[in-house]
Amino acid sequence: MFRRYAYLIMGEVMLALIFIVFIFSCVKVMKGDVQNGNNLVSLETSKDSPYNNDYFVYFEKHVLIDKDLKFCVVGEECDNDKVETTSLSSASGGVIGSEDDILFALTAAHFCFDTEEDLLDTGEDGKTLEYKKLIIVHFLNTATSAYIEKIDPKSDLCLLSFRIQDIETSKIDLKDIELAKKMPDIGENIFTVSSPLSIYGKSFRLHFNGNFGGCDSRYGCMYTIPATYGSSGSLVLNKKGQLISVVSISIIPFQNISAGPHVDDIRKFLLDFDKETGIMLY
Repeated sequence: MFRRYAYLIMGEVMLALIFIVFIFSCVKVMKGDVQNGNNLVSLETSKDSPYNNDYFVYFEKHVLIDKDLKFCVVGEECDNDKVETTSLSSASGGVIGSEDDILFALTAAHFCFDTEEDLLDTGEDGKTLEYKKLIIVHFLNTATSAYIEKIDPKSDLCLLSFRIQDIETSKIDLKDIELAKKMPDIGENIFTVSSPLSIYGKSFRLHFNGNFGGCDSRYGCMYTIPATYGSSGSLVLNKKGQLISVVSISIIPFQNISAGPHVDDIRKFLLDFDKETGIMLY
């Protein structure tokens, strides 16, 4: 009997040690709130692709952890000689416009929106605890924190803003992206850039293409662009380089079918933002 309890205790200790090692392996030290480089790198884009590499952004959602590896709770101070973070999820997206030195990017709302599984917990007193989060955007060889400007869960659209200090003095010419007046014809070639499974690097961009399949009320607008976890939020462009959709879902396990909102939903989303803020992004 004693031996059996001893094994159980040893097993619990081992599980605790494994959890601690896992947390340490996930933790990324963020120097303050920003890792902002001062040399933006523009990657040359093939003339055969309507998607300019410079518009692509890669997002990570992190939870803040204090020096004792305790999750920081909203409304409470962290014990933070240095605050660290652990990544929860990732998404793709793209810059669609700018205002002065502030850039605006679209991604999927289900990435921006917090679910109970990732940011809520129950405390010892039975009350719900919400953990502090940080969205990090990787753009043109630099990384900084992003702010959620607007979310629409129905169309699965999220607009984020971030500031790059030297974007105005750089030679990179970012124009407001053009929205298509209508969806492509069924079978027309369409394109995107994304970071599936968090595969992202400063010196490469993963371009994907497929064919437009049409829209219906159940799935939304469908296309044969490969997508999986991390592809969510990718801007989908037609052959003229105009925005038609944003990757919202992928059919698992057949990952060559994906879907997203209609361009009219995107137009309404951005028009509402313009009415709320006076900032026109298309």
